[in-house]
Amino acid sequence: MNTIWIDELFKWADEFDVPELIFIDRSSTDENEDEYHEPSFWYGLPRDKHTLLSLEELNLSENKSPYIPEQLRHLTQLKRLFFSIDAFNIDATHYATHCPISHVPEWIGELTQLEELNLQGNTLEVIPDSLGKLHKLKKLNISRNNITNIDDNAPSILSLVNLEVLNISKCNLTCLPSSISGLGRLIELNVSENPLIDIDKHAHGIRGLIYLETFHMDLCELSTLPSAIGALHQLKSLSLFGNKIVNIDKLYDYTQNLTSLEDLNLGGNRIDELPDSIGPLHALKELCLEHNKLKKIDAIASWANDLKSIKTLNFCGNNITYLPGSFGQFEQLTTLYLSSNAIESIEEIIHWATQLPALQVLAINDNYIKCLPDSLGEMTQLSRMSLARNKLVTIAPIAQWTNELVNLTHLDISDTAITHIPDSLGGFNKLTSLLLSNNRIASIDNNYGWMIELSNLVELELNNTGITELPIEAGELQQLQRLSMQANNITSASLQSDWLSKFVNLTFLDLSNNLLDRLPESLGTLDSLKELRLECNEIENLEVQSERSSNFDGLEILDMASNKLECVPDSIDKFIALRVLYLCHNQIDKVSRNIATLPNLEFLSLRSNPMGRIPYYVTRISNLKSLWFDSLPGCDYGAMNLEILDINKVMKK
Repeated sequence: MNTIWIDELFKWADEFDVPELIFIDRSSTDENEDEYHEPSFWYGLPRDKHTLLSLEELNLSENKSPYIPEQLRHLTQLKRLFFSIDAFNIDATHYATHCPISHVPEWIGELTQLEELNLQGNTLEVIPDSLGKLHKLKKLNISRNNITNIDDNAPSILSLVNLEVLNISKCNLTCLPSSISGLGRLIELNVSENPLIDIDKHAHGIRGLIYLETFHMDLCELSTLPSAIGALHQLKSLSLFGNKIVNIDKLYDYTQNLTSLEDLNLGGNRIDELPDSIGPLHALKELCLEHNKLKKIDAIASWANDLKSIKTLNFCGNNITYLPGSFGQFEQLTTLYLSSNAIESIEEIIHWATQLPALQVLAINDNYIKCLPDSLGEMTQLSRMSLARNKLVTIAPIAQWTNELVNLTHLDISDTAITHIPDSLGGFNKLTSLLLSNNRIASIDNNYGWMIELSNLVELELNNTGITELPIEAGELQQLQRLSMQANNITSASLQSDWLSKFVNLTFLDLSNNLLDRLPESLGTLDSLKELRLECNEIENLEVQSERSSNFDGLEILDMASNKLECVPDSIDKFIALRVLYLCHNQIDKVSRNIATLPNLEFLSLRSNPMGRIPYYVTRISNLKSLWFDSLPGCDYGAMNLEILDINKVMKK
């Protein structure tokens, strides 16, 4: 077998710094199932010939090559090919080096086993006719290219009769061809960010997509609801976010046959009034009307019979000034977003308590609410509540809720006008997250009873509260993982007591913008600490003084920017797990050679320091990927795996 092409392909990969095949793990140990996590994937080109010939998936996204190498035509077993930009966020620090391709070769049609092809974010203007030969193709992403007309520039797409997923968003399309109806097996279509102003002129093609389940038409400059949606009987998810729609009265007519619709997004439009009926959307679970022009939502009470399965209602970012007296009998509703409106009173909630028996999440932050009604405690299933950025001067009524809101785990009272935290707050003993930042509490030294009771607390934010220290009893919060006390008046001396060492599970600590003048000895006792933020203090020395400390040997991220450091000491080698180190905006003129021994350091910022030059051994750090510094003469750029970034140029971009 002729293998010259393999050697040529390996040479191409080396020339454009394409790595050996690696697995990029984006999985998370976070137990919050509702939080989205990016998928893991294989990336790069294997240098083993047998592995190469048996490849079924090849991801060469975000590389430096301006073309697709011809040698790939021999990989006839390929089922999935990715040659995209900004689809996987493989390494954001190298974004400036990504090179878009402007041409797809005709031989692409020889990869007849392909089931998925991703060419997102390039500068393609034409798709070759040979693409139509990929009869097994099920997923095609050509978004963020310059394909302005499918009939003229990409007619081969319309021959892909087995296509199930098509993303043609942000391609400057002004119309959709009627022949798109030929994609009879399409179940997901994304045409977002195209100026499809007159989409109804081409409604015939859309109506033919009878198996379509997901349809995205976000930011398409639409001024009316597309009439064609009424023919998409299998539709489960419809998004029309960020258009110019004012009136949705016809929604009732269009939704008569959308009996499978579960998610409807009409956010970011110009809707100023709700219709009396939204249509029999009995399967709908999520409805988003955020960032419109609504001033009242009284009509919502009459929607209860239409929205029998609704779980999430989002009215954030409107001009709603009051809450309706009745909210309708939404027995399945678990999440209600009313943030960023102009609501002054929530007394009407007393009428909702029995109408919303399943409500778990209530967000009414960023309004003008001055007081809390006693009736709020009647929503006994609440687990998350946000009251931040209102006009509250007291949270005294909270004392009456502790016996009712027994499931509350997240409470945000940040940025209000309260000055006192009642002991009754400790009654919420299931709280795992408590946010109290930007309140002028000033001191909690003599008012810490509530803190002792919150034994399940995992996250505590006390930013910009004016405190000078935490009481020793704070050490009882042994489940705490994240503690943020930035922008206060905390000194190094106030952190010297042993109570800090009791935070055995603490992984994140933010003490930035305080009055620290040295690294407190007690910080070194935090064996689980992964990220430490100390920027904008007055710390003069990075030396680790404590003999009994862990010497920060598990710390991965350290931010010491904007302090008074004059050098990077020899003891820097104690930070063996460090991956990210910010030392910018200090007075550093000397860096110890020991910095080169840090085996895991990937990012180092030394910009805005009075250094004459960057020492050569800094560029020899084995895994360093990004070094930020001011443009200086006499630098040695000889390090492998290192991209030197002139910060002055980067910031301009």
